[in-house]
Amino acid sequence: MFLTQAAMAVAALVVWRLATPSLDGLSKPARCLLLFVLLAMLFQRLIRHPLMDAVVTTAWSYSFLANLPALVPFLVIACLVGWTTPRPLRPWQLIVSGLAIAVLAFPVGGMLAAWLSRPLLASAGDLAHAAVYTMPYGMHVLVPAYVTALEPATATVALAGLVWDRLPGGTYARIAGFSVLVMVLDLHLLQPLVVLATEGPDRGSALVGIGQSWLATLVQSMLGAATWAFSVAGSRPLHRPVRQSG
Repeated sequence: MFLTQAAMAVAALVVWRLATPSLDGLSKPARCLLLFVLLAMLFQRLIRHPLMDAVVTTAWSYSFLANLPALVPFLVIACLVGWTTPRPLRPWQLIVSGLAIAVLAFPVGGMLAAWLSRPLLASAGDLAHAAVYTMPYGMHVLVPAYVTALEPATATVALAGLVWDRLPGGTYARIAGFSVLVMVLDLHLLQPLVVLATEGPDRGSALVGIGQSWLATLVQSMLGAATWAFSVAGSRPLHRPVRQSG
């Protein structure tokens, strides 16, 4: 699992280096905030996850409080990546940097956030309770579930807009490259290998569930890139026309 997180950090570094020319007018704190929001939205942690937990449990305050520690790794990555000045890095430097960032974001930042939030969540324990609504869900659960799916979709299109002009190749090559990049960025590309490496009787059903999420994320990534390519980037030339002399 940690290797997938390290790969995510490497992907964040790559995204940042591709996107930085588009963000020249922003200050470093604003860039960090933007990267944090996009990562949190891509992982559905900014709105969808706590909102849907609140919908099925009706524990609105506790659901959003309990979600706060999960945001800390994204904030750490955004600060460590977004505060740096991008410069050319060799592949081994990207890997080492990704490993260091992943250590600080997940084992260190994640555990520290969980430890610091424990007293807060304990004091708010009276606000928590088990799920009120269970499957099969009614429209009062399904409607917000479908609507909040806009969160990762919006983040995907925004990321495509930030990196599109510096992706290599033509339109279809860029869609493919961007899709792989997003699949690594949100931990899905290598996640089936994590399940295969685990032991237990539930590995088969877990692999089916991961496979469904894997395919959904792939479709989302490709459609997000295609949306940008054909609705925005497709309306202008990919390269500046060569000016004829004379």
